[in-house]
Amino acid sequence: MTNKNCILIDPPIKVANVSKREGVKELKEHPYCLLISPPGEFGTQTPNKGDNVKKALEAHEIYPPLGLAYIASVLRENDIGVKIIDARSMGMSGEEVVDEVKRESPDFVGITVVTPLISSALNVSKRIKEELPTAKIILGGPHIHFLHEEVIKADFVDFCVRGEGELTTIELIRALSAREGRDRSRDRDLKLKAVKGITFKTENNGKIAVNQDRPFIRDLDSLPFPARDLLPNHVYRRYVMGEEEKFT
Repeated sequence: MTNKNCILIDPPIKVANVSKREGVKELKEHPYCLLISPPGEFGTQTPNKGDNVKKALEAHEIYPPLGLAYIASVLRENDIGVKIIDARSMGMSGEEVVDEVKRESPDFVGITVVTPLISSALNVSKRIKEELPTAKIILGGPHIHFLHEEVIKADFVDFCVRGEGELTTIELIRALSAREGRDRSRDRDLKLKAVKGITFKTENNGKIAVNQDRPFIRDLDSLPFPARDLLPNHVYRRYVMGEEEKFT
């Protein structure tokens, strides 16, 4: 399993400061994150078993989930244990994903969601919450950006990340991992309300909170390269001039 040791940067995260730096603070917890590209099942068009998935995958170009890989690289540079499960590209079923998550026993599960896979993502999220009720379920991606207020109503969804997730995910993990005072729910809500780009249910009264939008990252060179080593690179390919080429 990925090393679960976690040290997060102490000062507010800036675009040009996503890497480790001096002045870090060890937290009470040692978070570990799983990032998931959900399987193509539960009403979507890509089957997930046997020869069917092979034929489906062979008929299409397969691209890596670079959004997750970028988030993973930022988490890793801040000493957060992270693993990526690209379930759709690997032809995994929903239950296979849940079994893998159970084996890893993460503190946080981040799932990227596009509209054709929303049913799959919600079903997987629900099953993970049933098996690991203490794990925080975080949904992001294009579908969530536009329909976050609807998705967050599900009792098994803890947080929705709107827009770019690299810096938001770091700040969210830090807010949830920091030590709390006597009024735990109030302290938690105050910390979370300072995280730009998230939608969540307040612990104090259960109301939906939509935080301020996070500005786009203007200096893309400030981000580390995507964590391609965490992806099943052998399955990705594209077609160039009619010929199949490996692609990562």
